[in-house]
Amino acid sequence: MEEHWPGYNNGVNLGGHLVVENWMFMRREPPFAEANLQLDYSKMSAKPFNNHRWSAAMMNASASQYEHHHHLRSQTNLEQLYGKAFDTMWCHMDKYYDDELLDKFAEYGINSVRVPVGYWIFDDPELYPADTWPVPLTKGERPHGINPDGFVTPGTLALSNIIVKLWNRNMKVMVDMHALPGCSTPFQSYAGIECAATAPNFWKGLAEEGVSNPNGVSHTNTRAKDGKTWADVYRKMALERVVPYINFINEIMPGAVMAYEMLNEPDLLQHDASAQAVRASTLELSRTMMPLVDEAVAFGINDGTENYSTTIMSQDLLSEPFRQHKDRYWLDIHSYFNWPAMCNVHTEENSTISIHCVCEANLPGTDHQYEHGAWAGLMKSGLLDQGYRLYIGEWSAGLQVARSCNNPTRLPNPKQAQVMWRAQKLSFLRQYLHYNGRASRHQSSFLGDFYWAGRMGDNWNADPSVCCCHDDSDWVDFEFWDWSLINLIRLGLAKPLSHLGWTPETLDVHKSTTCTGSFLISCGPFV
Repeated sequence: MEEHWPGYNNGVNLGGHLVVENWMFMRREPPFAEANLQLDYSKMSAKPFNNHRWSAAMMNASASQYEHHHHLRSQTNLEQLYGKAFDTMWCHMDKYYDDELLDKFAEYGINSVRVPVGYWIFDDPELYPADTWPVPLTKGERPHGINPDGFVTPGTLALSNIIVKLWNRNMKVMVDMHALPGCSTPFQSYAGIECAATAPNFWKGLAEEGVSNPNGVSHTNTRAKDGKTWADVYRKMALERVVPYINFINEIMPGAVMAYEMLNEPDLLQHDASAQAVRASTLELSRTMMPLVDEAVAFGINDGTENYSTTIMSQDLLSEPFRQHKDRYWLDIHSYFNWPAMCNVHTEENSTISIHCVCEANLPGTDHQYEHGAWAGLMKSGLLDQGYRLYIGEWSAGLQVARSCNNPTRLPNPKQAQVMWRAQKLSFLRQYLHYNGRASRHQSSFLGDFYWAGRMGDNWNADPSVCCCHDDSDWVDFEFWDWSLINLIRLGLAKPLSHLGWTPETLDVHKSTTCTGSFLISCGPFV
């Protein structure tokens, strides 16, 4: 990578590790056990699953051992009562991305990792001493606690452990705040808790009011009635926990944490977050954090909300006081072809996706330079030409295949996954070459890409007495198998750039064979 693509982040997301998402752990066949992250596919659409529900499932399963011994239950403190829950959590933290899997990523050429985290990782009783923790955070080899909002948490040690493992394999880390206190994105599993697009939530509401719920009954908590907002909780956490943590890690392992992403897909497709609320928790808060950490640490800014478009964000970034920090604002675009918005050609009979378009999406000077609307907003403002940095924080070979014609199961096929992986990867490398030399120190404005995700968990069992597996023996029966980078690597569908022979000098030659054809996404096969 460094010889041919210097500075390029050839990355992956450790999705499903410190933040669980329901679709990543769904199974079609028993056994089913929510506490062990063995989720029944047939129930997930009606009953969404997330970290909050996982915490409740673990605690319920742990307490059930005292179900027929009420006298023991009454005499047992919560630390003992939820002992198995803490063991289950640590099984997942330790083994979901184990050494064997990380070794395969290193051998493949991964040099950067985006690590999604939930705020409960950084929560601590010392932040707000008046808040009540059902189980205060312990210290030691396997810390654990239950925070005031009901999340079982390992504290920051689980994050530290994975960063050390990545550091030992020459992989730098971007810590991505995927789930915020109070819920920053309604109706999404990755937000950590199910919330509605109304207050109280991260954007509007007091922490003591809990979190809105689509069923109309808000999630309650044991936060003190002291008037702090959810945004206050995050700001205090960012300044008093995140900043010292990054400094601590980078003092031990210089440069290990290269960036901190402020918010993941804030208020995605919703309108309850005002432009100023998003700006305050992204550009403004990160500017406050910048002088407190090493100047080499950047801050990721992701799009999502309807009220703070990339056009408005660009206007802010081009103005002072933000412009003077342009080297440290890294812009995150999530680029998926799984939803029928980009590169689709519709007829009365079917819908196809053009691979030529996939290769040229948002590449300046092509017919498809403005294919992705949010990305186009950044381009039209001239940010990248002026040296602001951009990376693809999430992408996948996955496509949405309708339940029709000869593909009633919606399962992808290997050829489709291989073609989609190669077309997008080649496109990103072309972006790097196009913007090369436009950023500071003659670097490219295009930083690289992070595949979503490193693995899937349809074959995972977090029961501490089992605690395995990552070999997806039944991968072909899992609807989302092509969202797993390790599956693509195992099957030879995604290859190291060195094996493909993709260098700056040869990329145009490979373009002619990589960027042709189309998929009938309404009926399935590659044509």
